[in-house]
Order: sequence, then C-alpha cells, then structure tokens
Amino acid sequence: MLKIYLSGAISNKDIKEAKKEFSDAEKRIIKVIKNHKFKKGEYEIKNPFKILKLNKKYKREDYLREDIRQLIDCHYLINIENEGWKKSSGCKLENKIAKALNIRIRKLSYFEAKPFY
Repeated sequence: MLKIYLSGAISNKDIKEAKKEFSDAEKRIIKVIKNHKFKKGEYEIKNPFKILKLNKKYKREDYLREDIRQLIDCHYLINIENEGWKKSSGCKLENKIAKALNIRIRKLSYFEAKPFY
C-alpha cells in the first residue's frame, strides 16, 4: 500500500485556514493517484488534521509525536507549500526525519507534475 504524509505549516496560522489547505492538498494528491490507476484501499494519505483530532488538552508536541509516528511508515512526504512552510519548525523536523529514513520528499507542485519520480 502506498503511504503519503502531508507536511505543511500549521502553528501560527488560522486553524481553519490551515485545515482547508491540508484538505485541498489531499484532494489534489488523490486526483494524481487515481490518474495512475491506484484504487481506494491501495493508498493512504496521512493528513495531520486527521491523525489526532484537535483538542485543547493536547500540546503542540503531542501532535508532533503522533505525526512522526505516522510519518515513519510512509513512502512519500509531500510538502503542501502553504504559506510559512519553509520556516515552520514542525515541517523542518518532519523533513529531516524523512530524509534520515530515506522517505521520498516532494513539493506538492512537483508531485503533481512528475508523480512517483
């Protein structure tokens, strides 16, 4: 099963806006995947907003811990390229871990143009 993790800026953003950006990115990736004949059940997209539901009892590091648990099993990390992603400490950490684990890292725009390369 193909597993893809979405990475992007979340902290210091309007949470509704960030959630929409991740949802839109997920839809764009699903479109690419379906164009390559993957069927439902043959892929899984790890969206941080769906991994651990928003709850005031959780701290930032709780979200990061769970996100990283999900990331380490993935084949791709896709940077959704939302505003602030290059400076986001969470994105930097996710990218560093992905690189160390030899997980393919792609920008969303690149993945749409040349998926699976």
